[in-house]
Amino acid sequence: MDQNVPDQTEEISAEQVAAFLNAHPDFFLHHPELLELLTPPTRHHGDNVVDLQQSMVVQLRERLNSLNDYQGTIIAATRNNLSIQHLIHEAALAVLDATSFEHMGHIVTHDWPDILQVDVVSICFENDRHCPPPEIGSERLLAEGRTAHYLDQDNAVILRGNIEGNVELFGPAAPLVQAEALIRIHDTEFTPTGILAFGTRDPDTFTPGQGTELLRFLEGVLRRCMQQWIMRDRQTPLRD
Repeated sequence: MDQNVPDQTEEISAEQVAAFLNAHPDFFLHHPELLELLTPPTRHHGDNVVDLQQSMVVQLRERLNSLNDYQGTIIAATRNNLSIQHLIHEAALAVLDATSFEHMGHIVTHDWPDILQVDVVSICFENDRHCPPPEIGSERLLAEGRTAHYLDQDNAVILRGNIEGNVELFGPAAPLVQAEALIRIHDTEFTPTGILAFGTRDPDTFTPGQGTELLRFLEGVLRRCMQQWIMRDRQTPLRD
């Protein structure tokens, strides 16, 4: 017989079982079905007697509930992220389908709120004397250098909840706004610095700590579409 193969007829001692469980305290957490095979100690009353049955059941229930809650949180977060990603992609495709520069602006300020399930979307540009803001029919003008008041150089995106909407950014819709997402519109050869502003009446929609990658993507799509329309109107070749 191979000396490396354990003798299957040899009984495992209680001490070995105890040592194994002591070294693997989460064993029954990964194999809860085995608990049905166990016979926990009968509950007794008296000196020096510990109610192991009740303690074991309570601890197991707490651990299983914790695992179930954690799993549910992960599933919910994943579903929510996929839903948001779908809405962002739908908004980007809508801008790509614009038939004119003004139509693109209309899509952003009128269609995006419905697509992205927010109350207001504003395109704000600084009134830069060196690079006049594009006239898309629905833009809001900011004083030169005003973008830095909302977004410093280290923050291309800022998310805030439980706020009062700013008339400078949201105009007549400002009283509705209780949460906002502000994304810097980076300046280009044809457009000045600006802000893409999302506002909603739900104070919990935008909060610090949320991911901003999809919002950055949306700003990039909008900026490139604006640049393409301006170049088309000016019949200017694309420059790297």
